[in-house]
Amino acid sequence: MSPSSPRPQPLRNMCLWIGYWLVLFIITHRRFESAPDFVPPGGDKAIHFLLYFVLAWLGWRYLRSAGRSITLSKLMLWFAIYVAYAAFDEWLQQFVGRHASVTDWAADVAGCLVATLVLARRGQSRTLSEHDSKSD
Repeated sequence: MSPSSPRPQPLRNMCLWIGYWLVLFIITHRRFESAPDFVPPGGDKAIHFLLYFVLAWLGWRYLRSAGRSITLSKLMLWFAIYVAYAAFDEWLQQFVGRHASVTDWAADVAGCLVATLVLARRGQSRTLSEHDSKSD
């Protein structure tokens, strides 16, 4: 980060991440009588994928803005946390009149996995470019 660039706002990013996670919990624990008209058949899996992709992305964004080192092992740890949370989230839905679904959980996991792979790749290319600039 150059001296003239704006400083990341870790508190704002943390609130965005935690706030999103809370909204995600609320949304996934509401009972819907039927799927909204704009969701095509099977489209709920794409929504699950997107919701969890964004969750993982926002978590990375917070950690990065807070100046925390983001290693592959930390990305994998957060991936495991998101996977466990997604399973817990699906299990809890049975208590609010919804059905736990392995395919919904798989879509959640896929969203987290793709986000984690993208972020790992992004971190790898950033580390390589930082290494190259130090060796000059």
